[in-house]
Amino acid sequence: NRVPEYFRHDTHLHVSDLLKECVRKVAIADALDRVILKDPLYFNIGLVFEQGRAIERFLTDQMKARLPNELYGKWRCPCQHTEFLGVYADALDHDKCPRCDQLPLDYNEIEYKDDEYMISGSVDFHLLRDGALLPVESKSINSTKWKDLIKPDPNHVLQVLTYWHLMERKGLPLHDLALIAYTGKDVYRGFPIKEYPQHASRSMSRIEHLVEEAKEWAEFRNSGEIPPRRCCTSGRSPKARKCQFVHECFHDFE
Repeated sequence: NRVPEYFRHDTHLHVSDLLKECVRKVAIADALDRVILKDPLYFNIGLVFEQGRAIERFLTDQMKARLPNELYGKWRCPCQHTEFLGVYADALDHDKCPRCDQLPLDYNEIEYKDDEYMISGSVDFHLLRDGALLPVESKSINSTKWKDLIKPDPNHVLQVLTYWHLMERKGLPLHDLALIAYTGKDVYRGFPIKEYPQHASRSMSRIEHLVEEAKEWAEFRNSGEIPPRRCCTSGRSPKARKCQFVHECFHDFE
């Protein structure tokens, strides 16, 4: 009924893991060349994830039809030889691939990598409005949570703000807003999407702690220096008691 799952990363730490994982733990695991064990992925949880992916595909198709001049992404042909960045309307007018003779109409998220912070992130959707890009973090939740939702999850806010910051550091033309959109999985009455825009440029102070942790991760990747301990004061702290690397954290890398 369950499948083991492991935390894996390359040299760049994903933004979502920066939010969820202890950077010191990830660095210790990397230094020891060990894998971080995660909670098992049970069959029913895997099914929920698949539902979420199906909703993302449905939303993509809807935006292609409704917002062809705004949906911005990386478009590829079926054989993936031809790709380009732009809006869906441009993909419809693009030349066919010389190999498969098909248009590059397959939507792909755009990944951003920051070589100074050594973090990366893939934005679910971009909307191009007035020549500026607006990143969208899309989440799907059950109807009970959706009906009770009155404000976005703080971690989702931090996630989309960090994406906006990565895009800003790339020098991209940016809209002042970043958006978090929640889709109700089984909402049968009314419009099933709730949107929560964030004034990104005014909110950068909210991600300062994440930027600091990203810099510590980058320092580790460059010099091998283990990041400082932030969340646990002793091996008996609640998080430490559940940590796979508690002994190494408080003894081997003290």
